[in-house]
Order: sequence, then C-alpha cells, then structure tokens
Amino acid sequence: MTVDSGSITHSGVYAKHLLEIPEDLLALILNHVYSLCVGNCKGSDTFRDVAKFIPYIYVCRRFAQLILPNIWRYVQIVPNTRNAYNLHFVRVLQKDNPTFSYGNYLKTLVVKFTAHLGDERCKNLPITSLLRVVAKHCPNIKQITFEASVSRPSQYSEHTLGYNGSFINEHFEWHLEQASASPWHQFQSLFETAFTRTCLTEVTLVSDFVLVDDKCLIALARHNRKIQTLRLFGDQFTNDGIVTAVGFIGDSLKQLEIVNEIHEFIPNAPLVELCIEQVLSHCTKLQQIYLTGIEYKSADEIIKKEENESTDAPLTNGSIKSPSENTCPLGVIQTCEVDQVTLERLFQHTSKQTLVKVNITSSLGRIKWQRFFVSSILPFAREGILEEMSMMVKGCRTHRFSENTLDARIIMRNIGHTLQISEDIINSLKTNLHCWDVSVGRKDEQTSISERVDFVEERVNLMPAEFDVISRKILIEKHWRGLINRQVVDYFNDLVTKVASPEDVIPVLFTPKYRLVHIYRYGLTFLSPVSNEVDALLVIEFLHRIVDILLEYLGDVSESSIKDNFDVVYQLLEEMMDYGYPLTTEPNALKEMILAPTIINKVMSQVAGVAGVTSVGHHLPNGNLSTIPWRKTGVKYTNNEIYFDIIEEIDAIVDSNGSIVSSETHGSIQANCRLSGMPDLTLSFTNPRVLDDCSFHPCVRYNTWEKDKLLSFIPPDGHFQLMSYRVNIPQNYGLPVFVKPQIQVGTNGGKFDISVSLRNTGGKAVENMLLEIPLGASVSNMYATCNIGSYIFDPATKCVRWDIGKINPVGRTPLLSGDFNTAEGSPETGHPISVQFTINMYPVSGLKVDALKVYVESYKPYKGVRSLTKAGKFQIRT
Repeated sequence: MTVDSGSITHSGVYAKHLLEIPEDLLALILNHVYSLCVGNCKGSDTFRDVAKFIPYIYVCRRFAQLILPNIWRYVQIVPNTRNAYNLHFVRVLQKDNPTFSYGNYLKTLVVKFTAHLGDERCKNLPITSLLRVVAKHCPNIKQITFEASVSRPSQYSEHTLGYNGSFINEHFEWHLEQASASPWHQFQSLFETAFTRTCLTEVTLVSDFVLVDDKCLIALARHNRKIQTLRLFGDQFTNDGIVTAVGFIGDSLKQLEIVNEIHEFIPNAPLVELCIEQVLSHCTKLQQIYLTGIEYKSADEIIKKEENESTDAPLTNGSIKSPSENTCPLGVIQTCEVDQVTLERLFQHTSKQTLVKVNITSSLGRIKWQRFFVSSILPFAREGILEEMSMMVKGCRTHRFSENTLDARIIMRNIGHTLQISEDIINSLKTNLHCWDVSVGRKDEQTSISERVDFVEERVNLMPAEFDVISRKILIEKHWRGLINRQVVDYFNDLVTKVASPEDVIPVLFTPKYRLVHIYRYGLTFLSPVSNEVDALLVIEFLHRIVDILLEYLGDVSESSIKDNFDVVYQLLEEMMDYGYPLTTEPNALKEMILAPTIINKVMSQVAGVAGVTSVGHHLPNGNLSTIPWRKTGVKYTNNEIYFDIIEEIDAIVDSNGSIVSSETHGSIQANCRLSGMPDLTLSFTNPRVLDDCSFHPCVRYNTWEKDKLLSFIPPDGHFQLMSYRVNIPQNYGLPVFVKPQIQVGTNGGKFDISVSLRNTGGKAVENMLLEIPLGASVSNMYATCNIGSYIFDPATKCVRWDIGKINPVGRTPLLSGDFNTAEGSPETGHPISVQFTINMYPVSGLKVDALKVYVESYKPYKGVRSLTKAGKFQIRT
C-alpha cells in the first residue's frame, strides 16, 4: 500500500470513514504521513498539506492516540511574521481537552522566524502566539532550537551585512523606544515564561536579531539548570551573557558551542570577545567545546569596566555557581579563527588527563605555531593522553601525492618552514602523537610552499607516511586464564604492516605456542590468542558475537565508543565468558545484568538528583528468570507489534555483452519484536522453496522448518536477525539493473559511452544508483557529460564516480559519455565497473511473507513487513 500526502489531504476521507479503519491500518497511515509530511517540514507547501490533514487527526480519540505521540515528538514549527498559515500548528497544540492534551507530546521544538523591515509595527504576531501556547500547554520540551534572523536578500554579503541587517535592528530599537504598546515589548518576557516549566537538556540559539540576546539566553539557563548541550550562533551574545548563563548550568553542561557565523563568510568582520577562563571556571563536567570567530577579552578589563559602570539592575539575576580554579575535563577542543591568547588560555584551563582530540582551523598569520605547540600541544602530548591533532591552515597552497611529486617528509618540512615550526617540534609531535592530520588550503594571491609541488586542488588532506595514521595500539584487553605476553600482539602487528589492509590478513595465524584468531570489523581488529587445541571456528563465532553485543549496547563500535564505555565493555566480557568458556551470549540475558549506556543517560537526564549511577542492573538473575535464554520474562508493551525486514544483496559478475557470468543472492530477515509476555510465533512464506543454505537464530525450531517449511519460534525482545539464506538466481531470469559499457581506446586516449536501464524491478524505482568506472593509471585527464545525475573524476585513483540517484521505470535512460587522454602509450583495458543500488519494497528472490500466527498470548499484534534489494559485489566487465 502506498500513501502520499496528496492522497491523504485531498482524497475526501471523512471522519466516519476514519472510525471504521482498523487500528493496524491507521498505524500504517501514520508511518507514511510522518515520513512524507512531517519528517520534511521545510517548505510552505508541506505545511499547507499537513494543515489540511490536521482536522482529521483529532476526529476520534483512538486516531489521535496513534498519530500525535509520533508527530509532535519531532515536529518543526516555523512561525514567521508573514506566514500566518503556520498558526494551524498553534491551534492544534492549544486544543483544550482535560483528558488529552496535545501539547504534552511536544518533546523537540524547532522555531524559525525572520524579521523584515516593517514588522516592528505589526500588531498580530504568530511568534508571540506560539510562545503563549508553549507556556501554557507544552511542559515536556527537552530540546529547543530557536533561530531568529533579520531579512538578508544576499545572505552574508558585505553590503547587506553593513546595511540591511543592522538597518533593520536599528529600526526595531528606535520603534520600541517610541511605541511602548508594540507587541514586541512582550517578546522577551513571553520567551522567558514559555520555558519556565520545561526541563531542557539541549538548547540551540541562532540570532542576529536584536530581541533574542543575552536576556533570552540567561532566562533559559536560569529556569533549566540541567542543560547538557548549549549552542550559540550569531553576534547577539556577549561575554557577560554567556558567562552568566554558564554559571547557572555549569554543573550539568557537557558540550558548548559558540560560533560567530558572519565571520566565516566575511573574514574582516569583528570577532566575538570572550574571556574563556571565566566560562570554563563554572564548568565541572564540560567534555567538548567548539569555538568559531572568537577574540580574547581580558578578565582585568571586565573587572575595571564593572567598577566604572553603575547599573540599577544587574544582568545576573538569581544565584549562580561561584567560579572555580580547577581545570576543565575537556576531551575534545575544536576551534576556527580563534586568536592565540584564547587558545593558550583554553589549554591552560583544560585537564591533561582528559584531552584526547584537538582540531584547529586558522589563517596562516593568526597563530604563531612554534610558540603554540611548545606552550600548549606538547605538554598534553607528553604528560597527558592527547592522541590526535588536526590542523587546517588557510592561505597555503595544496599538495597532491603521486609518483612524480615530492616525498611526504619533504612536504612536511616545507609546511614546517612555512608555518615557522622547527624540525625538533615536528619530531616531538611525531613521537608523542598517534595522528597528526594537516590540511592546507589556498586563496587568491597566496604564495606556495614549494614551486615543485603540483597544485591541483583547492583543499586536500595531507597525511604523511612517516606518521602513524593507522594506530595499532591496544584499546582494551581481557585475560581469563593467566597473562599472555604482548609480544604475540607485536608479531601480529608486524604481519599487518606487510599487507594493504588488515582485512587481507588470514583469520587464523599459527605461532609455536598460540593460534592468533582474529576478525576485522568497523575498522577495529578483535584478536584472540588461543592454544593450538582450541577450535578456531568457535573462537571466530565468539568474536563476532562480542562485536554484535557491543553494537547492541553502544550503538556504534569504534575506538571512541569503546573508550567512553570501557567499564561496560569489561563487564560484558566478564559475563560472556567464564574461565575461557562461553557463558552468557544472549543480549536479553546480558541486559538483565548490565544496563546499556543509553539507559544510564536516560535515567540521569530524567531523574533529578541521582548520584552514583552504575551500569550494573538493579537485580541479578538467580537462574530461574527464564527458561528461554534469549528472552527475558515480564516483558510488557502498551502496543504489541512486530516488524520484519527482508534484506537481499546481489553478488554478480556480468560480461561486456550483458551475459551473466555468475550471480548469487544473499538474504536475511531482520526482526524488531515488541510483544508482551512469552508469545509463540509461526511465520509462513508463499514460496519458501526458493531459500537455500539457511542459517537460523537459536530461537527457531529447526525440525519444524525441515518438515513444513514454517518458522516456529519464541522471539527475543527487540532487534535480532531471524535467519539468513542464499538464493541462486536462474540465468534466464535476469538482474534488476542492466549496464551497457562501450569503451574504445586508441594510441593516446579513448572514449566511452555507458548506459543504464532497468529490467526486473517489479515496477519499482531504483534508488542510490552509483557507478565507479576505473579508467587506468595512465589516464591524465578526462571530460564527460551525463543526462541524469552528476559525476566526479578522482585524479588520484583515476576513477569516475557517476552518481545517478533515482531511476524510475518510466523515464529517460541514464547515459554517460566522455573521452580521456593518457600521458604516454595506450591506456589499460579490462577494468570492471562497480555498481551500487537499492530497490525498496522489492525482494529479488520473490520471497514474500504469507501469514504470522501468535500462540499462547491472547492479544492481536500489529504486523509489518518491508523488503529491500541492494547491490553487493556487483561488477560489469569491460
């Protein structure tokens, strides 16, 4: 079933018909309405479509209960002084109902409005109406993004910055002084009232509008002491306002971002003055800071100014935390166009035991790099845990690596000379840092680092080979039977250096004493040295299970996520294996004992005054919790539902004539179970005979599948892979996509014509279509045209990337034509073309779900099925 916004809003569906629609169909309609209408609230047409649909939402209570909790959680409200139709959203939020309050469902609020010349005389303002509704009906907002701007026909052009932006703000200031009856006089008080009852944890303020300034920022901070993320963009926020606001939220603030947006577009624009030590003195838990367009403001100047000025009403109303002399536990520092004094003071007030990553972007002459590295970077690299240093220096020309260009060490020496960094400092950085990523950019009338270097790009990342870019250090280790000497790991690392990628190392390596069994996933190597008598396949399966569990707990398996949650990782390893034997490997059983980090964050953000939160579960299993190891007992849901995703991946090799050399389809059925109790399910397919080489989750009863081709199982709770399978596509069936390459080569070049057409897609459109066409190492340049999509030629890999995007079954045939030249001789031929694509709601194998029956439990759950076909190793020979 396909539902779009047009059919919903204009099809004439009346209230009495909505009452007759089954609940599972209403939920399906909700999913489409949210994704099509609300998920992309960007244009006026979308708002009008949603506004027309809103009257149907509150026709019946049952429909509203299904729709509103999902819509208002993420809805973006964009009131504008000249767009009154947005008041449709306000009307729904303020619909009075003592038993069903729509505003309670609003969790994330995004407000955008623009002040135009003449708006200062407006009498009826949608933005003030919205603030009143939020104050009265929306107490559960957690995240807010408030963007207030003035009209700029040419955004951030130097003319409009000096004329249009300040001109409109001056008009507002003058008019407010003359006309006290203007609704704008109530704006800041309404802004403070709107967020008095909220419990905000994330605040983003974007403002070049005179009325959204320090007072609004301080009001938010004073009434919401649990803010963890604060982002400030624009030139309306001063040092006094920022310091005062941080004083209220310093005990909870974890991420701070201050950006002078205008300076990014106009280099000569004034910088925001900030006393960084005053800001950091209040922050006891700040982990990340991002600064752009900042200039240092001395604390002595601030004190002298306060002594000379007498104010009747101080800016800092309410009690704030006193400044502290302790260092700030920053883990990440990222700056752009920040002066050297601010940078040095920032590092002085940062703990050496927490800072891991630094990213600095600056113009060539703004920072004296030699002094900065000696005073700030090297102490953190030598005495602390600083590992990564990234630099982007504007005003230098770029370099390209190739066989004919300079050696990486020579280029680094040139960069050191240009930035006036001594060779001793470079060697010290090389010794103490795991990664130093240098990026250089050029602008007009700038001198180059070396005349011999080939200048070809505006910007390129420069990673010299002498630096340890791919780190092979041990992140975390666990021993169950004694200690193993780390020389075993050194032996493994030596083998890794001899191959192009860690993926190329064979999974089992033999040493005189151990077998080194390893897997490589998500850019990390999981290594297990075991004795020679241990079954290697068992170890490989266990390592994959460890990665799957980490992905379930952390959401992302990476170096940073493991470091940030090392205590949880250790506890998982302790519970998953006992004295070298796998013990508890099911996610549901582990979650009974060890809480996931996301659960901890949720508890800490929602429960005030909780201290000493641990990742250990509130109760440990006693061995009798569940007879089913993969499902915990006592699972309860308000809405019982289960979803299945059929995902199939095509591996194929096609020759230049379009004949299939080999093809194979690998598929899997992913499930998301949200069912109460202990349901027993039976899933049947319309054509199960197409499946071959099936592998099942332990919950599936294999005998039932062998006998009746039915999947009978008691499902785990949450996400899991129900089964995987393989399908052999008949040679006469054909692939969904047909690529016809025609490449002709000559003495000094050649030309190519590549067309793409659809074959067996079931009438569905192909999306994310991408072709990678290698032309050969001898190609020097190329020129091409395409009628659909866009292409990029990578001079380093000599490969053309043709991004087609979406191809409809009925439409133009995508065509890419071009010619290329070679440096010398004839170009190489025979490079295969790699193809990527996805097809939604279409399984290439033809596998379809027939029915799902639920036993033991008496409820009738909602059931949903989706399918996806995508390209795996899909190559076209030329």
